[in-house]
Amino acid sequence: MMGAPNNSAWAADFLFVGRAMAARLAASVPALRESLMVDEIEPTATRTRQVPAALVMLHDQSPDGGGDGYSDVSVVRQQWLVFLVDKTGRNTADRGGEKVGPLLPQIVQCLHGWRVPGTSRNLAWAPGAPTPKYFQDGTVMFPLLFSTQFSV
Repeated sequence: MMGAPNNSAWAADFLFVGRAMAARLAASVPALRESLMVDEIEPTATRTRQVPAALVMLHDQSPDGGGDGYSDVSVVRQQWLVFLVDKTGRNTADRGGEKVGPLLPQIVQCLHGWRVPGTSRNLAWAPGAPTPKYFQDGTVMFPLLFSTQFSV
C-alpha cells in the first residue's frame, strides 16, 4: 500500500521487470549479440552497436487501486517493449526480414508465458506495439509488446 513500508521488487527497482527480461533474452536467445535495457546503451551512441540486439524499454505503467485516484495502490500493470534491432544492406520493402524473421518468434517464445520473479502474472505478448521502423543507415527495429502485473 502507498504510505506503508514496501518490500516488493518494484519498490527496490522500478525497472526490475525489464532487467529480468533483458537477462532472460541474453541467456535464452544465443543469436542476439546484445540484450539490454535502453538506458544501458553508451551515452555517446544513438543505437546499439552489436546487432542483432534486443532493447527492452518500459512502455506503460498504471496503478490498479480502485480507479478513484485516492485508493491505495495494490496492483501495478506494466507494458514492456522489446525492440529487435538489426542492420541490413538490402534496399527492398522487406529489408531485414531474412535475418530478423527467425528471431522474432524466438523472442516471443522466450518471454510469453514466463513469470518474472516478483510478478503475479506471466508475461503476455500483447497487441498495440508500434510499427516497425526502418532508418536510412540500414537499421531496422521490430517492436514486440509484453504485459504483466504485480502487487506492491
